Amino acid sequence: MRESKCMEHFEEMGRSKRAKSLSSNEKVDYECTQAKTRTGRVTKVCLDKANQSSLGSGAFAQVYKTKYKQKSGESGVVALKESSSDLLPLKEEISLMSKLSHPNIIGLKFSFQNGKSWFVGMEFMEGGDLYHFIKDNYKRKDGAGIGVFCELFGYQIFRGLAYLHSKKIVHRDLKPENTLVSGETGALKLIDFGCSKKLREGQRDTYRVGTKEFRAPELLLHTLDSTPPLDAWSAGVIMTEMGCGKPIFGEGPTDDWDQYLRVVEFLGEPTEREEEEMGSRKRTSRSMVDLFKRGNCCKEIAKKGRSKRRTSSKASSKPIKDVSSHLTSRSAVHDVSAFTDLVSGILVYSPKKRTHCLDALAHDFFQRVRSPAEFDLSLPNGKPLPKLTDFTDEEISFMSKSVKKILLADRKKKR
Repeated sequence: MRESKCMEHFEEMGRSKRAKSLSSNEKVDYECTQAKTRTGRVTKVCLDKANQSSLGSGAFAQVYKTKYKQKSGESGVVALKESSSDLLPLKEEISLMSKLSHPNIIGLKFSFQNGKSWFVGMEFMEGGDLYHFIKDNYKRKDGAGIGVFCELFGYQIFRGLAYLHSKKIVHRDLKPENTLVSGETGALKLIDFGCSKKLREGQRDTYRVGTKEFRAPELLLHTLDSTPPLDAWSAGVIMTEMGCGKPIFGEGPTDDWDQYLRVVEFLGEPTEREEEEMGSRKRTSRSMVDLFKRGNCCKEIAKKGRSKRRTSSKASSKPIKDVSSHLTSRSAVHDVSAFTDLVSGILVYSPKKRTHCLDALAHDFFQRVRSPAEFDLSLPNGKPLPKLTDFTDEEISFMSKSVKKILLADRKKKR
């Protein structure tokens, strides 16, 4: 399993096997306590902790599937995260989640403290994580890959991120393991906001976050700014994993510099201007020198046939077009040209030139899922696709005229 660098939390919600279902004839013995809801209202919450089952665990927290009921009469099942440490980051995560309400973001139900433990009740979603969904479907004997889900899940990832970014929040640890999906309904929700951060003018990070395989090159070069393009890069890598069955830049244990070399091998060396736009020449020249010495970078690049350094100030071309060579006979990609164009606009060195998540929604690659009736498109089980164009006024307010024209036009078609 791919490890996150996040120093705040390592919880792995939904990462392991599915929890066993709670039997309807089990004896329910609720434990009640005072809790705070997402809106800040204090209420009585009762939990069936005697019959809860494990969803996953991490360094600082465990997650359980638990029945609950509130004084208001609301009841159901939640994913209950329990942390035995009174960590400030957990309080910050709760505070952040209390401000979020979106179909592609896992919802906060309630939270409370009991002794030295913190409990967070979150929306429960049947299914599993995207990592196992990709892995399991590419192993299928019929070679069907993940079919329409490449478009469907990709679209929802970008929509969820666009919502976060409109709130000036960066996820910072986006990967398939932190994405819950349901093959039954086609729904997707982003989870695990332990590494997420509210953007503040002029504030920089004190450490790197994220999982190496999905970490943007500027982070691999030890730039410490958290910006929306970090999430866009991670989403682009997830797209290639859905399309190719594995991360395009490889996976497995490696340090930052080795991971950066993997990116260079695929994209070609960055120009000086691209390095400046990544912040490496301005802020991390000394650490880069150290990395060159430790990693023997020049020899490594020479072995790859890339020892000649590009010095052009012009932006590099798009060698990412070679992504098509990584697509297998089991690939989920229905339109290789559109898929390549989408990914090539995201996986670029310059953070400023990466396609914005909101703009990605209007890309041709997602045309079928935006207008499923027009293409007679449904889920493999015959069920209709989930609602994808039910944008709120808040979401629409952040759209450019060109993006609004495409997305709202597709919404009218669906109606």
